[in-house]
Amino acid sequence: MADVQPLLDEGEDVDFDPKPYARLKLQWHIFNKAYQVGAILGSVTSLPWSYYKHRSLNLKSAFGSAGKTMIAIELLLGGMGFYKVMSIEEDEGVEDRVYRLHYNEGQNRVDKFAASGAITGGVSCGLGLASSAGLLNALLGGATYGTAVGIVAHVATYS
Repeated sequence: MADVQPLLDEGEDVDFDPKPYARLKLQWHIFNKAYQVGAILGSVTSLPWSYYKHRSLNLKSAFGSAGKTMIAIELLLGGMGFYKVMSIEEDEGVEDRVYRLHYNEGQNRVDKFAASGAITGGVSCGLGLASSAGLLNALLGGATYGTAVGIVAHVATYS
């Protein structure tokens, strides 16, 4: 772990200990990435699917499809990640990965952008489209599209 120390700025938390709940922290990261992948794929596939299914752009269908795709992918990839993390026998490898994730600036930034987008999209679509798309479809679809927009914003502005 000493090779990561030079990457730290002055004043940063050099006493971070990855040992407590290391597997849980790594699993949370995997579920977060699975959610982000699901949001991207759900956003990309839901509009063409809605148009194909209804021969017009149907918001209820698009939001429902985006949210369901996101959940399905998150459960699939999250389950695979859970199995992989639990099958690792050495704690040192898990702790090293958690330590590196804690100090990874780009990783932390994309997570913040995705979370901000999910909250903004979910709330705005939940308030604005709940009557036409249904509350659950509007919340999930809005969070899905918001996450995708947040990730794209991170990629577009990160240098």
